[in-house]
Amino acid sequence: MLRGSATIVSGPLTRCVRDAALWLDVTAGPHPADPFSLPHPGYSYREILDRPPPRLHIAYNPTLGYARPETQVRREVEAALRALEGLGHRVEEVTHNIPDVVIDWVRLMTFEDLGVLAPYLQDESLLDPGFLPGLELGRQVMAAGMGQIQRTRMQLIRDLEQLFARFDLLATPTVSTVAFPAEGPLPMEVEGQPVETPGGCIAFTYPFNFSGNPAVSLRAGLNDERLPVGLQLVASRLREDLLLQIAYEYEQARPWRHEWPQL
Repeated sequence: MLRGSATIVSGPLTRCVRDAALWLDVTAGPHPADPFSLPHPGYSYREILDRPPPRLHIAYNPTLGYARPETQVRREVEAALRALEGLGHRVEEVTHNIPDVVIDWVRLMTFEDLGVLAPYLQDESLLDPGFLPGLELGRQVMAAGMGQIQRTRMQLIRDLEQLFARFDLLATPTVSTVAFPAEGPLPMEVEGQPVETPGGCIAFTYPFNFSGNPAVSLRAGLNDERLPVGLQLVASRLREDLLLQIAYEYEQARPWRHEWPQL
């Protein structure tokens, strides 16, 4: 979980949240060699874990307007949200939808990747086949295209800030399906039906990589086959403190010490 990013941290024990907070304590703050670094927040992320979070108003959107989670994913995510309500937080299902930004996110990401990797791309046949189509999109980006991408990004940021003017956090499934094989491919179907977005089952995470909002993934539960399901919580920019506090509180209330699958 990075300041101004949506890298996802999850873990079965509160130790994982403490480790994430320690990492932020080590890395947070300005550096003279990095013009994009941010000021120090003025507190220790590890120390704020020992303070209970304020009672938070959480917006729950199970689709974002364009995605569709599996029935069992939604079941476990909503059970996790009920646990947060039991801790005193208020959860409200909303229909504040956002545009599906997957194409512009991929165009920007691969445009930047090409800028960094161009000197080393000697044999593209060695790259992950799933990465190559995105590279082709990145190669097509010119000045006008970059302007359009940035306008899409700013519209997404404005949409999200309208939401965060009313709510402290946004809750969604982490992905549309239960855990899939690490070697891929990403599932492109949900319960036998093709997904509506080219982003496939990761439709809930890339908007926040694009916008720069911090997010955390918590273990919501297990489906009927004992595969894990994730709950994603998203905050407004620079509010990693809220995410760490609620993640720590949640994992204390719902420990997973005895729920690991037997391998």
